[in-house]
Amino acid sequence: MSNKHHVIDHNDMLALFESVQTTIGGYGIDLEDGKNFKNILEDSSLQNLYIEGFSEGINEDERRGFNILAKNIMENMVGLAENTNTSLGFLPQARMIMPLFRFMWPKMIMREFLTTVPLDSPEAVRYFFKPVAKTLTGQLVELPSYSPLGMGTPVGSWNAPFAVNVPSSTDLLTPVGLNSNNASIERKVVIVSWAGVDAAGATTGPDAAGDVNLVVDEEGKFQFSHTFPASGGAGPFTDVVTGTVNFEDGIISLSGTRSVDTVGKITSVGIVATATTAEENNAIKVGFDSRKIRFNITDLQMQADWSVQYEQDMKSRMGLQMQAEFIAVFGNQSQLSLDVALFQDLLFQTTKYNPTNVESFNANPTRAAFGYTVKEWANELLFKIERVSARIYNATNLTPATHMLINPMDMVWLRMLNSFDFKGSYDKDGQFGSSPEVGTLSNYLTVLCSPIVPAGRIVIGAKPAQESFANYIFAPYIPMTIYPYPLGNRPALTFLSRFGNEMLRPEGYGIVNIIY
Repeated sequence: MSNKHHVIDHNDMLALFESVQTTIGGYGIDLEDGKNFKNILEDSSLQNLYIEGFSEGINEDERRGFNILAKNIMENMVGLAENTNTSLGFLPQARMIMPLFRFMWPKMIMREFLTTVPLDSPEAVRYFFKPVAKTLTGQLVELPSYSPLGMGTPVGSWNAPFAVNVPSSTDLLTPVGLNSNNASIERKVVIVSWAGVDAAGATTGPDAAGDVNLVVDEEGKFQFSHTFPASGGAGPFTDVVTGTVNFEDGIISLSGTRSVDTVGKITSVGIVATATTAEENNAIKVGFDSRKIRFNITDLQMQADWSVQYEQDMKSRMGLQMQAEFIAVFGNQSQLSLDVALFQDLLFQTTKYNPTNVESFNANPTRAAFGYTVKEWANELLFKIERVSARIYNATNLTPATHMLINPMDMVWLRMLNSFDFKGSYDKDGQFGSSPEVGTLSNYLTVLCSPIVPAGRIVIGAKPAQESFANYIFAPYIPMTIYPYPLGNRPALTFLSRFGNEMLRPEGYGIVNIIY
């Protein structure tokens, strides 16, 4: 079988059965005879051949994770086969589990959307990291922090200059939590404004004469003057302000020729400076705050009733064609059940802990005098999607959004966008092509389409390449197993999917609501 298909349909499943049968048949094992399946469980080399056969068609990047989970499934079935309480009806149904897993696993849309970390034990601990900076005062600042760290902490700004009295000797480092032992002042210090008292004794400024925009020289010296017009028989007065900045200890010293007078003088200046730790070799340290996550396995159960006649049929020789039919029918439901469980948790966590990253798109044009086509209006949806993606980037400082989930009914809006590259087809078992991916938007967003997403709601998220920076972890352990214990008056097959899941960074997700 070629590697053309990742997701497979009934015909592919039958071809895969036949390929595995050919390989295993060389060792005298007939997959159509349920009694022979126990031989595979008891022989580790046959197990490996069996798993390898069913992993055919899965790309190399994902085959390792598939093989880990397949091994978990086989080991679990070995334990069930050795259990004395297991009914004789186990083996005919058990041989369905591996092909069922192969059928449903690539179809899972949440496996594509979330960071998937296969587990090899029912209780596992994983470490995930958040980048942090430790300030010089010992405080941990969670990144992204967009205030300059280490290389330049601002002292005042152009919009709000730092005020220094005239006359005075003022420490520029203390207001920003630093001192001369761990920081200094960069040499570019600018005097941008002043305040004073005019000849009549009225307060003037702070920018009555406009910005000064005087740059302190290399030695830290500066001087400027201002003449206050005569008023009420007094004046005019000219005040000359002289100052020095000690770049090493951060002290600025100011004096004025009229400082001892009550009128016609400059009382303060506004400066913009930068405190730096680089020259002191004591830069802010950026590191990673590790978060230990313990995954406790959750069981998702599905039950199927069966009759005595069905049990007899299953125990008998079951053809590969019938097995492929069974897998195609039950596999879709298994995949949807697991996808829904994960999606509902993701939606709940995002809505509760990141409620601000939500945009709304009205399906009906709302702009006044909008005179274009519906296709043109669809670009308004693209604008909303891009805003949500940008917020994700701002909040995580890791990556913009990488994936989006959308209902098939809402796909019509994307199909109208020139920036959407549709890669799917509608003629493969009702699916959008050979994988959950249906295309890309704006050359960076992978679009995933599924009925599990409510119509009118688009969920957008970031899936970082590094596992340690994950936003949401899906940790499958035994993705599919079976317990054929009779429950109640009617026998039942209990299918289980065992997995862990954990939201780590709700800020890595956002929502666009479409209002119809």
